Amino acid sequence: MPDTPLPMKILILDDQRAARRVLRSVLSSMENLHFEEAATLEEALRLVREMRFDVYLVDIHLSDNPLERGGIEFVRQTRTLQPAPAVIVSASVEMQDLREAMRAGAVDYVMKDQLSPELIVPILQEIRERNQLQQRMQMLSQRLHRDFGLHAIVGASPQIERIRQLVRRLCDADATVLIRGPNGTGKEVVAQALHHAGKRADQPMVTVNCAAIAPGLVESELFGHERGAFTHAVGRRIGCLEAAGSGSILLDEVAELSPDLQAKLLRVLEARRFQRVGGTEEITFRARVIAATHQDLEQRIADGRFREDLYYRLNVVSIEVPPLSERTGDIPLLVSHFVRQFGRPLRFDGEAMAWLERRPWPGNVRELRNAIERLALLSDEDLVTVEVLERIVQQRRGEGRDEIERLARQFLARETHGESKLEIMERTMVRIAMELTNYNQTRAAKLLGVDRKALERRWQRQVERAATERSGPHTPPPDETSGAH
Repeated sequence: MPDTPLPMKILILDDQRAARRVLRSVLSSMENLHFEEAATLEEALRLVREMRFDVYLVDIHLSDNPLERGGIEFVRQTRTLQPAPAVIVSASVEMQDLREAMRAGAVDYVMKDQLSPELIVPILQEIRERNQLQQRMQMLSQRLHRDFGLHAIVGASPQIERIRQLVRRLCDADATVLIRGPNGTGKEVVAQALHHAGKRADQPMVTVNCAAIAPGLVESELFGHERGAFTHAVGRRIGCLEAAGSGSILLDEVAELSPDLQAKLLRVLEARRFQRVGGTEEITFRARVIAATHQDLEQRIADGRFREDLYYRLNVVSIEVPPLSERTGDIPLLVSHFVRQFGRPLRFDGEAMAWLERRPWPGNVRELRNAIERLALLSDEDLVTVEVLERIVQQRRGEGRDEIERLARQFLARETHGESKLEIMERTMVRIAMELTNYNQTRAAKLLGVDRKALERRWQRQVERAATERSGPHTPPPDETSGAH
């Protein structure tokens, strides 16, 4: 919202000029008000057609005829013409008049002989606060639609247009959707669009990163647990399946679930019911499931690492999100989108944009977004040239290589008492990777950039060495060394 709010526009409808003047005087303690006045029903309706009002202050009788009740007719007509809170300010003490005015749509009333700032100002302040809250809610709704709805899927390429068409067709469906694509392509953005563009937009959207949760905690994270279900379970916990309610749940990196949890998830999808860990109560599962992965699930099925029946349950409809290298024509649109997000009026000359389009972007849209954010933070000028890109964007990779080389030189200069420095470095890298991923071998292998079986062999050697020497790398409990598949 702007720093200075717009004036509160008030229409005073009263046939007596003195009464209108008194009402304005009573409201003089309030700031940022704009008044319009009308003495007749026709004049008031004309003003309503010409401009927007936040509140109407209305007298019931607009003439000396006690049977004439133009104020009530005004309230009745503005409900369809331009709805706004109407407050009755009248000399009439007839309860029948007041009841009819309230039935017509008036929100409150004040008698003229009791008119005072203490009575009328709080009513208008409440209306002002309610209007401001509605404006904020409208702005948040628009931002939500822009950031998470269909507008968040940025691009004009045929691949992106096909994704938008699929989202439009699937957003109100109950079918499970599997979103596939390389890391950084925007799979979560597509999942958010499926949720926020459809009938579940006002329900929760819960995201579970199956690769980022410690193996021993995934079941509790998904299903929740009862008090005393295991050590440190000091109270009941609501799991993500339950927290999603009638909304959506995104199972990101679903391929990382262990075989045991794959079986349990399959039962939930089939029965639409589950129990908290340590509990007996059957809980109905109502949410729509969206799964995402960058893994080759078919190959994992062939390797025996992913259940085929679960695959078919998840893959009712599949959405393929292409890498950025297959839609380089979308890069200018993505750059413009990110520039608006970061609030810096960056401009790119033709050569700079061509440089961005030629770049491989192995990290896909996520890497491009990070590059634009660095430019927004570090560029001295709003005009971005190739020189600026090479200095700020390309420099990052060079800095990483320089840091690795510096550390390697320092390590090689140290004395290791005859032990192979290469073996020390390998053992240290493997141990740290396992610790960082809570001994999840799949994630540790990915972090090291090696095949999982190669990591298994290296880690097993470390475990055996530690058992023999009673020292060296930390040996986790047996259930941790097995890793998560």
